[in-house]
Amino acid sequence: MAEPKANEPAPDGARQVAAKPASGGGAAPPRGRKAREDQRAEIVAELHALRATLDEVVAQFRVRAGGQLAEVERGVQGSSPNGAKVAPPTARARAEMLRQVRLLRVKPRKGRVKDIVRLAELIEELVELLPGGR
Repeated sequence: MAEPKANEPAPDGARQVAAKPASGGGAAPPRGRKAREDQRAEIVAELHALRATLDEVVAQFRVRAGGQLAEVERGVQGSSPNGAKVAPPTARARAEMLRQVRLLRVKPRKGRVKDIVRLAELIEELVELLPGGR
């Protein structure tokens, strides 16, 4: 079975990323004007694909995290996605949820990865505090 090319979707939806050479030196520098222009064009194309990958990853994170937050909201209100009544979290669990949300410290304008990690961890903890750890 043929391997997908770099930055093309693999069968499972993941992207293949070209491996870095073990020597760290990479390919020999191109000789000649045409070769340098070709290399620049390749780099620009790879960076364009990388930006598209970043957009896709961020969009999928937003969808997943937003869905989990909606699940927590419904759970706190005592309803399920289909509208059926469910047992809401205990008073202790609700107090812990409130405490954790209030302790969250992020700087959204900076766009830091550690803020996304903090949000993801908080959301996971909130879901675990729902009855049954939904």
